[in-house]
Amino acid sequence: MLGIIRFIFFLLTLLIAGYGLLTGDFRLMPFMMLSLGGLMLVSGLYEWNRSRAVGYMFFIVSTFVFYAFGQSIWLH
Repeated sequence: MLGIIRFIFFLLTLLIAGYGLLTGDFRLMPFMMLSLGGLMLVSGLYEWNRSRAVGYMFFIVSTFVFYAFGQSIWLH
């Protein structure tokens, strides 16, 4: 189940980033950061369930990405 959710977040992040790069319209970049944070969070849960220590690094990265998302929303 986590693998499917991780794949959905991956596709969402990839589509938004590709849209921004191809069109030059970067208004959706905060939402790309949100989906990237979700991807990192779900990847952390997936790795943590598999008893790997790298899962904690995903949690730390997802916290930073969510912080960057919040800053981009509240500052603009």
